[in-house]
Amino acid sequence: MSQKIDNQWLSGFDSYAQWYKSLERRSRTGKVSDGMKSNYDSVIKQLVKFSGSKDEQTEIITPDSLVEWAGNTEPEEILDLLNYFERWLQGQEVEGYSKRVLVRNERFSQPNTASQKAHGIARGFFTHNKVWLPKGRKSNGVVPKTKTNDNNYAIFKYDGDAQKVVQEYTQLRYFLSNLSFRDQTVALCLLSSSQDVGDLLALNIDWVKLQSLKDRLYWTGTRTKTGEIFKTFFSKEATKYIRQYISQERSGAEGTKPIFVRTNGGPLLVRNVSSTFKDVAKKMGIDNGEAQNPFRPKRLRSIFSTACYEAKIDDGARHIFMGHSGSVSENYRELPVANLEGIYAQGEPFLTVYAEDNSQEIAKSISKSQQALDLALDLREQNKKLQEDMEHLREVVEGLNSYIDMLKENTAINPEKIYEPAE
Repeated sequence: MSQKIDNQWLSGFDSYAQWYKSLERRSRTGKVSDGMKSNYDSVIKQLVKFSGSKDEQTEIITPDSLVEWAGNTEPEEILDLLNYFERWLQGQEVEGYSKRVLVRNERFSQPNTASQKAHGIARGFFTHNKVWLPKGRKSNGVVPKTKTNDNNYAIFKYDGDAQKVVQEYTQLRYFLSNLSFRDQTVALCLLSSSQDVGDLLALNIDWVKLQSLKDRLYWTGTRTKTGEIFKTFFSKEATKYIRQYISQERSGAEGTKPIFVRTNGGPLLVRNVSSTFKDVAKKMGIDNGEAQNPFRPKRLRSIFSTACYEAKIDDGARHIFMGHSGSVSENYRELPVANLEGIYAQGEPFLTVYAEDNSQEIAKSISKSQQALDLALDLREQNKKLQEDMEHLREVVEGLNSYIDMLKENTAINPEKIYEPAE
């Protein structure tokens, strides 16, 4: 049996309404953003479709029937269902279920996305309907390829000689060097602020110009994806890049226009950024298609979180920077901006990709060293010449002394030869 699964159909079920009521209660704004709702609706539709594709399934699967089934089964079986759903989203064969058939504008999910949908959103549908599930997931000891690939391109590594964790941005710098200046700027802004690319692309030029006297751009707002409030900064490095980008590429644009645009003048879109990052990673051999690009926009948010940990920034501050929910961040929500910036500055060295440009100072130092070396060589040459001159003078003096001695001897034998009066 088939049923058209759309938003109108979903809205008629108590479990669907309960799910959103619970999400709204947890949100500080008291509502679920349109972007988040669209994403969540898509997942529950796919879960219903997947569950209904089971072999010999005759009854129509609904959100309510899924919750009823989950309430009468073991938690481990629900986790099994979520694991199967994760694989199905990626287009893999799942025994006992029909393979996923894509419809218009659909595509198979990448491993990380599929995991987030199955073990984040879909799992939340059950737990918000009061179905208890154990924490974690059943991975059967298999490490996702995406996680392995991220670890291969880890930013923070243990330095055995220094016996501490250090940041290593060499690989990321190599990746950024293959991007346009615009996309490099986008990447540095995402890394240093930790925010989602969609929220960054919504900023306009005036937002930057109104903070022309600040070393770090201050950014506060509500995450479109979750509706959570955030208060964060762009690093000094990212601030310089974005101001330079506006000066070079957007100097004649109106202040109300978006900061980042495509080459045709249209606004830069999330899919444009993701696609560009992925294409560059493939050309470089970083992304082989078996896992997600380790330098995807979303990964930069994860690097920010790790940077805060390495900088010993309190979880409460990290949550307010990243726009996480949780009471632990309450103490930081009302802090003055200056105090928040002081905490942010503590972690900034861990978020700086390029070291400060000391090339001029280095050039001056090299120049001074060269001058000193040239002077030393000149002095050595002068000293050598002086030694030669002294040796010559010594020989002349010795010759004069010999001549004087000879004169003395001749004078002693015939004194009148010394002076003979003129006739």
